[in-house]
Amino acid sequence: MRKSIRVSLLVIVLSVSAHAGDMQCGTPNPPPSQPATFEQEPIQESSVGIVNSDEANEAAYTLTEAALSLLAGVLAAF
Repeated sequence: MRKSIRVSLLVIVLSVSAHAGDMQCGTPNPPPSQPATFEQEPIQESSVGIVNSDEANEAAYTLTEAALSLLAGVLAAF
């Protein structure tokens, strides 16, 4: 008796959600576009550093190697 009541309640609960159907929300209006305005400070000659492409590649390689070793360490912990 209890099992049939539970099955009936389950069927009713599932059928109610099936009858809810597709609710139409409409399409949201996009926000009004605003022009991008910002002030850029003038760049001074002394603050600009010249980076050699070999140095940049080596730095990127070192960073990638460190990230991969950290990832391997985290995975080894699990």
